[in-house]
Amino acid sequence: MSAGAQTCHVSPSMCPHCAGTIGRRIKTVRAALGISQHEMALQLGIADKTIKNYEGGHRDPPSSLIAAICEQFRIDAAWLLLGDPSRPMFKHEQARVD
Repeated sequence: MSAGAQTCHVSPSMCPHCAGTIGRRIKTVRAALGISQHEMALQLGIADKTIKNYEGGHRDPPSSLIAAICEQFRIDAAWLLLGDPSRPMFKHEQARVD
């Protein structure tokens, strides 16, 4: 595992970053990036209230928005979708072999 990768070191049911809903993990992403709900919504082209509804567990994001979050913020899809504690939150560039 590379230095700086954020992975869990406890069981998924005990990890505050992985346990729970996808909305909770979206909030974790936002907090890790140090951005507000408003800033995240702007970058994704959605309303602030939409982010609030996802984070609060009132609605589930559509697959197109999950893909946009992963792409825009370089988030590992398995971590975001499943809360997989063996995966890092952020994707890392793979070394190019020419």
